[in-house]
Amino acid sequence: MLVGAALTPTASVTRLRVGENGGWTLWRADQEETGLTLLPSTVATSWLILLHFRDGAGRFRAVPLLPDSLPPDGFRRLTVRLRIAPPGEAADGT
Repeated sequence: MLVGAALTPTASVTRLRVGENGGWTLWRADQEETGLTLLPSTVATSWLILLHFRDGAGRFRAVPLLPDSLPPDGFRRLTVRLRIAPPGEAADGT
């Protein structure tokens, strides 16, 4: 018997945006907007990006992205950004 919360269509992530200040915002299918902090455990490879977040309530969220989840250039740019400036580090390396 499976026990746990079922994912509903309203729990689906429909949009992610990173702001100029480095903060992330997630939108779900029910139009709920959530501010998130990207965690250092995030993984970026050429075939998968696994974004790890903590929301304002302290809950952990993981968002997998495959190359066909974004335009090809968008997936490449996000992978490069995460490798150059990993979460928890300033973009200038300080």
